[in-house]
Amino acid sequence: MVKLLRSNLLEKQKLCGKGKLFHHQCTAHVLNLICKAGFEIINPIVHKVRESVKFIEGPTSRKQKFEEIIQQLGIEYEKRPNLDTPTRWNSTYLMLNCCLQLKRAFESLTQQDQEYTCAASLEEWEKARMVCVFLKTFYDATMVISGSHYPTANLYFDEIWEVKIALDNADPEVNADLFETIQYMQRKFRRYWKLTWLQISFPVIFDPRFKLRFVDFRLKQAFGSQAETKIATMKKILLELF
Repeated sequence: MVKLLRSNLLEKQKLCGKGKLFHHQCTAHVLNLICKAGFEIINPIVHKVRESVKFIEGPTSRKQKFEEIIQQLGIEYEKRPNLDTPTRWNSTYLMLNCCLQLKRAFESLTQQDQEYTCAASLEEWEKARMVCVFLKTFYDATMVISGSHYPTANLYFDEIWEVKIALDNADPEVNADLFETIQYMQRKFRRYWKLTWLQISFPVIFDPRFKLRFVDFRLKQAFGSQAETKIATMKKILLELF
């Protein structure tokens, strides 16, 4: 439908820049797809954590026991894990992140309650921690661009840039399975970046705090030897707008 509408408007010469600014993909949706890949490699761990949350959210006696353990261990963390919505990666991230803060309590629960049989191992907790640390940038970006009480168009570039840096700087020395997933996420992101870098640049140009010079600087970092061509394309469309 979008392609058809774009084609019709181009034929009538109603779009500037050959329609390159016409359709912008939902960034939150793209980040959701990318981050789901990050959780796929720890699906068995996520399942154990999810079952652990269900366990402590069961009868009142279990909740009380878990709270007693937290107090006994002197864990100063006020939040308690909520069961995630599997289709929303950010809710899974929050559940895992919260449970990681209470890891010692879950480990102690294993020793004190024989009915608790879904505990994650130390190695699994560490793998979950690595994924959560890596995905924090994605979570922060999703929260900013999903805001509903402030304009977000001028914020996309900076948030997506932080995601790009996180992916580009991923350490190849980490767990091999994790790095393979990161490489997949990098490929997905590059496809998105190729399609949207131009669209997310314009709101930054119009932001008086940054303007064209800032975007020039970032594009030179992103595209290297190809930057001048990209910048020329951007400036040409900018002139067409006015």
